[in-house]
Amino acid sequence: MLLTHRDRPYLFLLGFLLFSFYPDLFLVLKGPLIADHLEQHYPWAHYLAQALKNFRLPFWTSMIHCGFPIAAEGQIGIFYLPHLLFYFLFPFHFAYSYLFIFHLFLSGWGTFLYARSMGLSPKGAFFSAFLFVFGAGYGGAYYNLTSLKTLSWFPLTLYVWEKFLKFKSKQYLFYAAMCVWQMLMAGYLQVALFTLMNFLLYIGLRLGFLVCAEPKKERIKLTLPLLIGVLFILLLALLLSFPQLKMTYDLAMLSNRASPLEAYAYVGSMPPTALMTFFLPYTQGIFRGISLYAGVFSLFFALLPFAFKPLRQTALVKLWTLILILGILVAAGEWSPFYRGIIKITRFYSFRTPSKFIIYILFAYSLLAGLGLEKAFSLLSRRRLPHSVLLCARVSAYFIGFSFLGALGFYFYLRNHRVQVFEWGRMLVEKVIFGRPGHPHDMEIYLEKLNHYMDAMNEVLSPFQGWNLCQYLFLIISFSLLLHVIRAKRISKTWLFLTLSFLFSELYLYSFYDLRKDFGSYSILNKPSPILAKLLEEKSQGNLGRIFGIRGHEPDIPLIPNLNMIYGIEDIGAYSPLVTSRYYQTIGTLGNVNDSNGFTIPDASYVLKNLPLLAFLNVSHILSAKSLSDSRLELVGSDKSIFLYKLVNLNPAKAHFFRGAIPSDLFQVEPFNSEALITASDLKEESEAWNLEAGGSGIFVLTNLVYPGWKVTLNGKEAALTNAFGLFQAVHIPAPGKYKIEFSFNPFTRLSRK
Repeated sequence: MLLTHRDRPYLFLLGFLLFSFYPDLFLVLKGPLIADHLEQHYPWAHYLAQALKNFRLPFWTSMIHCGFPIAAEGQIGIFYLPHLLFYFLFPFHFAYSYLFIFHLFLSGWGTFLYARSMGLSPKGAFFSAFLFVFGAGYGGAYYNLTSLKTLSWFPLTLYVWEKFLKFKSKQYLFYAAMCVWQMLMAGYLQVALFTLMNFLLYIGLRLGFLVCAEPKKERIKLTLPLLIGVLFILLLALLLSFPQLKMTYDLAMLSNRASPLEAYAYVGSMPPTALMTFFLPYTQGIFRGISLYAGVFSLFFALLPFAFKPLRQTALVKLWTLILILGILVAAGEWSPFYRGIIKITRFYSFRTPSKFIIYILFAYSLLAGLGLEKAFSLLSRRRLPHSVLLCARVSAYFIGFSFLGALGFYFYLRNHRVQVFEWGRMLVEKVIFGRPGHPHDMEIYLEKLNHYMDAMNEVLSPFQGWNLCQYLFLIISFSLLLHVIRAKRISKTWLFLTLSFLFSELYLYSFYDLRKDFGSYSILNKPSPILAKLLEEKSQGNLGRIFGIRGHEPDIPLIPNLNMIYGIEDIGAYSPLVTSRYYQTIGTLGNVNDSNGFTIPDASYVLKNLPLLAFLNVSHILSAKSLSDSRLELVGSDKSIFLYKLVNLNPAKAHFFRGAIPSDLFQVEPFNSEALITASDLKEESEAWNLEAGGSGIFVLTNLVYPGWKVTLNGKEAALTNAFGLFQAVHIPAPGKYKIEFSFNPFTRLSRK
């Protein structure tokens, strides 16, 4: 059995705390709808849910990118079992909210089970789960929703592996493979690979400790079956994951991620100064959300295991102390010689944001703190604490006191000596950043950023603002609780109760500042803006082709990729880490094509110059954050500073026929259907049928992305599918006549042929 009668109350308590922290999720009033959640995860989830309810898996979408292999992108997670279950069975908003709850619970449940398997009591195991789920890692959602889904399988995988070590039953190898498979399918392949690396590291260290404890003659006998078990887990998980991995690999090789420079591997490193987020959680805003916060006072509990020699020698403490240290060295990225060495040796530069490793730091920290709390309960009967325990209290108090005085001191020094601080910052920029690989900007830009950074520091350290005052109160209360222990030289039940109540309150308040900021109300999506209402009206009247968005920094347009997918409106823009490089380098110059590293915001004059190209791409309407003036545009709607234009006298069309050769320059092309009549016969997401009456031989071009897996037939016979401008589907028309041209997509076509 997974649970005993002693364990069950703690898992019910975990569910109760989840409800207490996030009642709006349980009541389906809100969901993750801010930033990337709204621009990527929510619309893709909606798209998947609609497809599943129509009994299909969405391998391709026409909604973005002039066609895009949405399943290959990976984040939509079409093979992820919780997606298939929740989105097929339940109403969408219910499924979207409760999937978040499910993964938070899975993180906590897995952590609890793993901690119990390593010998912790139910109280200690629950405390570990509590810190992991409600601390800055909150089960992994520190980065985005797909990272939460991916990382939530990590603790459960560790638990299953420990069960295998104990019982040597092959069924646990199968369960572990299933966990790794779902980890790979959850939607964030980079984080899944990071997690798999940590799992293998854990196995290696665990086996090392086990083998070293055995006589030399028994070591090979013990090691070989375990290594075979690891190989079985990997092979089965990779075999089950192969369709998704192959699709994602193919798309990645066509994206800007295929050949990055070394500097790309250092983007998103955790600077040493980010360690202050452990004590000052609201400083995470100046570190792009990087945070190590798990409650200030939990430091005392995390240090307690090191105060007792028997605990220091346990596998749990040795394992997770080492993994915690390695996690810090990797998360530091460019600031770490260890990480730099790995990058230079492997020459693998495609993964950015090494700070993602903070989740493994926080997991290790949570386990140590759980063990420490368990030890704290055992000290209740002592009238006088051991010197080593008092030392832990003093060290914790020193760190907390230094953080409090240092933060306040720097704040007041910055206010009174800003020029001096700026000069120090300028010197640091010159020595560490300016002119280095991956930092291409002029010095003026860095100095401007330095000014903004100083303003942000002033804001997050000010004791005169509400949330900042909270973090100073956290430090004061923690210091006071530790001071009581140091003076009393004992731990009482009252003190322990107050401490745990304080930690709960501390993390509860933090949730309002952090995770809850990612939640938005579903009611907002049910009230389309006047511009969106006009677009939907145009669509209902059959006047809408594709749209194109001209974005500005402020204000932004109300319908951006991938949000358009919710309303069934096709957009030539895109937002995905795996936007194809050819598309990004061509259509992306017009703007609104985001590869997660950025997108171009061109001058309006550049867009107006290329209106014929937009018409060639079947763009019938332009949604703009800028006022446009051109005789080929008709203003059909506006809302404040957002404008909706319709292309006139340009004949937007999706399919085109060229007599002879295709023009060589994409940006000189325009809709051209001389001596041809083209009509759509049947348009679906993964298949399209067109009727063509051609007055001569030529090239039929469909402005859908040409991509492996597409094929074409002419009058029922398979023909050679070529490309136009290196982007779009094209087929040679051999002679005058009538043709039925059918395009179809099968992502596994090439796999089956091999």
